Amino acid sequence: MSIYIILAIFSAILILFDDFTQNNKKVKISKVLFSIIILLLFIVSALRQPSVGQDTKVYIHYFNIIKSNSLIYSINKLSSLENGYIIINKILSFFTLNEQGITILNSLLLILTLSFFTKKESKNILMTIFLFITLGFYQTSFNIVRACYATFMGYIAINKIEKNKAKGLLLFVLAFLLHQSTIVLLLIPLLNKIKLKKKNIKYYLALIILLFISMDYILPLISMILPNQYDGYLHTTENGILDKVLLLVVHVGLYIFSLISIKNKDDYVKENKKYIIFMLLEILFYLFSIKYVIFTRVAYIFSMYTIVSIPNIIEKIENNNVKQITKFIVIILCLIQFILRLQINNIGSTIPYRTIFF
Repeated sequence: MSIYIILAIFSAILILFDDFTQNNKKVKISKVLFSIIILLLFIVSALRQPSVGQDTKVYIHYFNIIKSNSLIYSINKLSSLENGYIIINKILSFFTLNEQGITILNSLLLILTLSFFTKKESKNILMTIFLFITLGFYQTSFNIVRACYATFMGYIAINKIEKNKAKGLLLFVLAFLLHQSTIVLLLIPLLNKIKLKKKNIKYYLALIILLFISMDYILPLISMILPNQYDGYLHTTENGILDKVLLLVVHVGLYIFSLISIKNKDDYVKENKKYIIFMLLEILFYLFSIKYVIFTRVAYIFSMYTIVSIPNIIEKIENNNVKQITKFIVIILCLIQFILRLQINNIGSTIPYRTIFF
């Protein structure tokens, strides 16, 4: 059995165990269970061989260049890399020259940002980690780890801007210096100003379909403002379409299924406009990604918010029995789709998994 399936099943068991202890009025142990699964995720990620994850060898290659040369030379040589990431590599090289160090550091930054984001935003931290695994984000992070932790930092920054603009903007700049793709998250505070009501959502969905139909005319405009390092993504998708369609269906299905149990949907839309905006942007860019590769990364950035929005929707269900049934069904469906997805797609080239020890 794949180690990823084992992690998924184990995280599901932790959710059910946590619910059982709460129902029996025992000491709440969510934080302890959370620490256990987070530690396991870190170990599996940090101790993987360079062959596990499509870009793992690339990050090691960058580290080997940076550790052997001056910071200025590295910035000029690796012009496609963000300066913030180059500086992190240079700092690491002062402590170790072992190339496994960059995999460990990237894994640590991923787990730290994931943990902080989860504890800040999720009303069910164990369910969030379960979704992080079963929706494929964990394995994808083995491939695009920089984008992952920069995105989590971007999420935290966007949420903090609402309370403290100075700190939020400072954190967002840091995320941008690690990966420029986080710039698209600035759409959220802009779109958050739009009045969103339940009856209007169908019109936004119609607009998304219209944009999808018109995308061949939109792409040349995007290419004019896109940084040069992303030119390689401006080609049509030739494979992985089935996996992307499955992702889109699963994510939208989760939202719809979870919302069914919410009684007052008008109030929910009003109070949780950000979740709805993320969902609409996710649908838009996943549709675009079916045809053009460049939108896959953008869709990924918005889709990761699913790991907190779905648990938060479920936790709003007032009837406890309905809540538990909904949670159980989501767990089963996510496990099934995850196992099926692994049969049709080697997510991030992470299978077979091997550690540095064997």
